[in-house]
Amino acid sequence: MFPYPFVPGKPKIFRSRVKHIVKTDGFVRFTLFPLGFDGFEPGQFLRIHGWDGVMPSYIGALPEPGQSLPLSDSFLRSPYPMLGRSLSISWSHLDSSEGNSLRGFDLIVRAVGVATDQMKQYEETKELLVIGPLGKRGFQWNGRDRALLVAGGVGIAPLLPLAQALRCSAITTQAFLGARTEREFPPGAREDLESLGVEIHLSTEDGSVGQQGLVTDLLDGALTFGQNAEVCACGPAAMLQALCRLCEEKAISIQVSLESMTACGIGACLGCAILPASKDPNHLLKVCVDGPVFQGKELKWP
Repeated sequence: MFPYPFVPGKPKIFRSRVKHIVKTDGFVRFTLFPLGFDGFEPGQFLRIHGWDGVMPSYIGALPEPGQSLPLSDSFLRSPYPMLGRSLSISWSHLDSSEGNSLRGFDLIVRAVGVATDQMKQYEETKELLVIGPLGKRGFQWNGRDRALLVAGGVGIAPLLPLAQALRCSAITTQAFLGARTEREFPPGAREDLESLGVEIHLSTEDGSVGQQGLVTDLLDGALTFGQNAEVCACGPAAMLQALCRLCEEKAISIQVSLESMTACGIGACLGCAILPASKDPNHLLKVCVDGPVFQGKELKWP
């Protein structure tokens, strides 16, 4: 178990304004400072909804600006949560003067579709309706000597708070970051890791920065059979599949955070359902409620 605030928190609905927004060609990164947010496990996520001041009556009570409320049954049964976008909770803003209390956190978005393109239009003071933290299982620590974080592109987002939690627990950490080109590394992510003293290794497919090739090859060169380490990864499915097979060959434990599309975020729609390693179609795993983090050996890969 990681120390506070990297512990499971009770999901709530709250309103918060966008702060400290940074935009690059393909990304937007912004900060939220929600009041009443209890904490979260690295890997858990939020549902983000744009707020225009008008809401259907069936939603029920909504929080005032800066307020948070428990999730109500009427809200969860309404169609409104279907309209949101799931985003991993990323870099956390901690107040060391108050025992590392959680003041706020960043969200990192890669603009790849209609909803995420709209987020590129956000400006500071934009008000959002936010639900979270969601997901029943984030990254867990199993007493290994070393953590090896592996990210493909925007997959670095849930690994940043994990790196912070590992730093609080005095766990030696290395990061292996891959992307197609240097421009596809999210803004500020490398600087965040450097501020924690994390040893960083980079790869790009075009060789624009770091080792040319895939991040899986970069990690392969750093692994030894049966070493007392835990690999924690997030990125494209093909990358995660290759990492799971590599770790199985090396007899090393691996946890993966899946990026499946979550239409509802609460386990109702089955849009994110995946096959378990048992291949039993009667016991599908739902990424949004059974995960989003899984042990590699739990999953069935193509």
